Amino acid sequence: MVTDTSVLVSFILKEEGWEKIGEILREEPVSLELALKEAFNSVLTARRKGALKKEELSPVLQALRELSGALKLHPQLELLERAFQIGLDHGITVYDALFLSLAEKLHCPLASLDQQQIGVAKKLGIRVLERV
Repeated sequence: MVTDTSVLVSFILKEEGWEKIGEILREEPVSLELALKEAFNSVLTARRKGALKKEELSPVLQALRELSGALKLHPQLELLERAFQIGLDHGITVYDALFLSLAEKLHCPLASLDQQQIGVAKKLGIRVLERV
């Protein structure tokens, strides 16, 4: 299953429903190298906004590093042209479309919390994990 950044961040920051996400992440998740960059940036943003205390940073970053080891990460270069076309056709960012392009390529379902991305996935015939 292709796991996007929204799922990873929700799990790491223990947002509502994070326990369910933990179950999903045990199912050999696949993602993009991009997801780690976005996840680290989300942690940084959460800290800057005061959603994470200074003393919470170290364990959160450690959990993110451990999670990254459990993911099978794919490079995105070969997915860029298809992602661009998806973004153009459906009005989403190339960043989001990269996850859809990967799901198409691997014929895998998508795990996401991004409703717009989920809608486009369904239009493209990509199965979406509804239990997230």
